[in-house]
Amino acid sequence: MSAAWLAFARTGNSTTSALPAWPAYESGRRATMIFDLESRVADDPDAELRRALFA
Repeated sequence: MSAAWLAFARTGNSTTSALPAWPAYESGRRATMIFDLESRVADDPDAELRRALFA
């Protein structure tokens, strides 16, 4: 996670060799990086919870 933050601070792009491709955020897709032992991108994780909280 820290490598992604550093890459973003340096270049404006959070891409690192340790992470999968992380597309730019768009409200229609809501691509979110899930940082874990094996990080992954999920489209709109917890969508139902988000909609309930912000409805």
